[in-house]
Amino acid sequence: MDATNERFATAPIAVPGVVAGQLSTDGLTNFIKVAFTALGNVAVSCTETNGALDSSATSTVSVNVVAQPGIPTITAPAFATTGLTWTASLSVKAGMTYRWTVQQPGSLTSANGA
Repeated sequence: MDATNERFATAPIAVPGVVAGQLSTDGLTNFIKVAFTALGNVAVSCTETNGALDSSATSTVSVNVVAQPGIPTITAPAFATTGLTWTASLSVKAGMTYRWTVQQPGSLTSANGA
């Protein structure tokens, strides 16, 4: 293997909070795929290199990794009486927002679902 191919050989990305990643095998790929395993800011960097092996300054972007939303568990009465209001609720998770909808003939009576 010559020095050029050796320089761009496949190598795993080792970054805290990242489960998987792969560097370009040929040095020509203009993207990477990364799977994050931890929340918070992770730096993603790239350096451009020409055929003479001269390199640019490193460009870095900070990616804010946030929690994946889950399926909320709604607590509500099994039966409701027409003309009366009742409450449905769920446990709030930090960093999440919620949008409520009700099928007709029901209607939301709080501003939260508008």
